[in-house]
Amino acid sequence: MNIPPRPIQEEELHAFVDGRLDAERHAEVARIVEHDPVLRARLDDWEQQASLLRAAFAFKAREPVPPQLNLGRLVEGAVTRRSMNWRVAAGILVAVSAGAAGGWVARGPQRRDDMEWLTMQATAAHRVFVSDTERPVELGADAQARLVSWMTDRLGRRIDVPDLSGFGYRFIGGRVLAAVGGPAAMLMYGDRSGNRVTVYVQPMATDDTLPMRLVARNSVGGYAWIRQRIGYGVMANNGGDSLHALANQVRDEMSS
Repeated sequence: MNIPPRPIQEEELHAFVDGRLDAERHAEVARIVEHDPVLRARLDDWEQQASLLRAAFAFKAREPVPPQLNLGRLVEGAVTRRSMNWRVAAGILVAVSAGAAGGWVARGPQRRDDMEWLTMQATAAHRVFVSDTERPVELGADAQARLVSWMTDRLGRRIDVPDLSGFGYRFIGGRVLAAVGGPAAMLMYGDRSGNRVTVYVQPMATDDTLPMRLVARNSVGGYAWIRQRIGYGVMANNGGDSLHALANQVRDEMSS
């Protein structure tokens, strides 16, 4: 007799993503997630958000702890104050210890290279705004000059709008985004069938020039590359040979 798997609780999903489930339950949840693409996509988004947050605050994890926040000094100060009882001192010890543990977790994510950060953010932006039926872009094609000026001002480099009409895509509009490492920009295009393609652009800290690379994350795929301290990503819900050619066109127009 097969016993159906125990339903997954919300807190178990978070523990699964954080690697805090026991081995047996982790295996059970992994089997369920493997056969549920919607749940898998949800957990992938959580993992991506956690990685982005860790990256955004990584500089804090590398800073030394200020002397006034030293655990020993805090506890010593707490227990020597006559107005503070032992329960408060114990509370400080627990809170600071938990904070220290959290800091250790923040220091311990898998290290990601520049291309991986670029593709994570490009695919996340595509997934969020392509599915937005109310306001997928901030400025439309009728305000292209304003959009170019806005993007150029925020990114510190002129950002032109590639012409993709030869591939059957018309320019819809774009927006400036807040990303790990600073501002980014996204351009959106659509064809007559309702398919949409986004072009993601972000200044990079690296001096490396990295060639175009195939990207695939859940239902989003495309191509990304880094050139002259600028990262580029061309994303769609379903890629293919035509998208590769389109990405080449974007690279030729934007990377020159």
